[in-house]
Amino acid sequence: MKTLASCIERLEAAGLLDSFRGRPDTTIDLLTADSREVGPTDGFVAIRGSSTDGHLFIDKAVSNGATAIVCEAARMDASIRPVLARETKTERDAREGSPAVIEVTDSRKAWVELASLLSDDPGIHLTLAAVTGTNGKTTVATLLHHVLLHAGKTCGLMGTTGIFDGQTHHEATHTTPSPDCYFQHLGAMHANGCSHAALEASSHALDQHRIRIQDIDLALFTNFTRDHLDYHGTEDAYFAAKKRLFDDLSSNAIAVTNLDDPKGRSIVADCVARTMTIGKAEAHPEAEITWRILDESIEGLELMIDGDRRRYQLAGAYNAFNLAAALAGAIALGVPRSEALDLLAACPPVRGRFEHLQSPDGRTVIIDYAHTPDALENVLTTVRASISKETTLWCLFGCGGDRDRGKRPEMGAIAEAGADRVIVTSDNPRSEDPAAILEDIRQGVRSTSAMNWIEDRREAIQFAAANMAAGDTLVLAGKGHETTQTLADQTIHFDDREEARRAFGITQPDTHAD
Repeated sequence: MKTLASCIERLEAAGLLDSFRGRPDTTIDLLTADSREVGPTDGFVAIRGSSTDGHLFIDKAVSNGATAIVCEAARMDASIRPVLARETKTERDAREGSPAVIEVTDSRKAWVELASLLSDDPGIHLTLAAVTGTNGKTTVATLLHHVLLHAGKTCGLMGTTGIFDGQTHHEATHTTPSPDCYFQHLGAMHANGCSHAALEASSHALDQHRIRIQDIDLALFTNFTRDHLDYHGTEDAYFAAKKRLFDDLSSNAIAVTNLDDPKGRSIVADCVARTMTIGKAEAHPEAEITWRILDESIEGLELMIDGDRRRYQLAGAYNAFNLAAALAGAIALGVPRSEALDLLAACPPVRGRFEHLQSPDGRTVIIDYAHTPDALENVLTTVRASISKETTLWCLFGCGGDRDRGKRPEMGAIAEAGADRVIVTSDNPRSEDPAAILEDIRQGVRSTSAMNWIEDRREAIQFAAANMAAGDTLVLAGKGHETTQTLADQTIHFDDREEARRAFGITQPDTHAD
């Protein structure tokens, strides 16, 4: 609980305050952007969204008893201001129940500052490592969390696969949650004795200022390929969102970047933090952490990382960088190099990331979250290189609804080129017609009749199990760790791992990284 006086002081310090009307000694417990969640001791922040404007719901927040309204002066048109109008000029004579009004220059930036304040600024008490990039965020964050945890640090984790607050695991609805949830989870980590936290920083979250970048001690860039253009519009805007993480770091922070990616240098070009670099030994011997693949198979990788040769349980050529990145992050956060390498070598695969299942009759299923063109191509290329030429490689994938339509034909072309047999199915169709999504994928395929088109994902997995021969390999792509499927009218339980185990008669234990 904080007074509005302390909120105003924070906003003034951040250069966000435009005006304030209300009682400074009024207290506030929570600040939410959902007018339906507002209670009598809560504030409402009006956020400009991509599809609607929270300023249009101020009246609902007021009727629900909001203690304070945080809004942007520029958005307060004639239809909204009467809701907040004072009947007299003095606060003492103001209409009973009228909320305080805090007008700011940017309500998103104001929300993250106030959400941090209301949770007692937990970010300043934790050593925070944030990972961003199109692919690899979950793997690198999970690897780093594993190393820190087993190196004696009490470490939280927040990302796509869930949230660990030091005591309890929670399901995640977003890669990076809204500011109120984000700081509440950080607060729980701090209260539970965590000293560190590994976080995934999505482009949406960075664009929407959901995290306080000045709290970040380590920022790590994995790679940049096409994704989320349904939201960002252009690749330049998408990159700018990710670059913000590095542009706004303090000079006391550390930035780790990937020299093998074309954007690896430009993303840290305006960064004042100390920079660490990672690169393939052959291409970038000048990198502080270098890596080289010595051998790869579906069971794992043999790598030379920073001059140290050993085997790792993670498979896939792209995981060579992820392991090197986790090493760089661990070293930057004070874990001795040799100890970090030992812990990485002992780390099992990350849930839903190149997860390897073996059926009793010798068929292999690789479950992976690959849902971008680059990720799908990487997985198929890795599996192709790891199996015999006589083995049939199957690929089962779909594309999410209400997302970037432009990548659908690209993924169709990649699957057709990279696999011997392809089954196209639904991913999370959301509000779109699954048949229409499949039609978009068809536009990138040369021979549609050579592929199987099965809308129902469970039926598609069962079709694969019924038609694959002993020794064949299936890449089951798109959903990875997810345990639900989002349809137009409902969200149902659906887990690719459960479905594959059932269809293929797989009974091997389910093990993965923390």
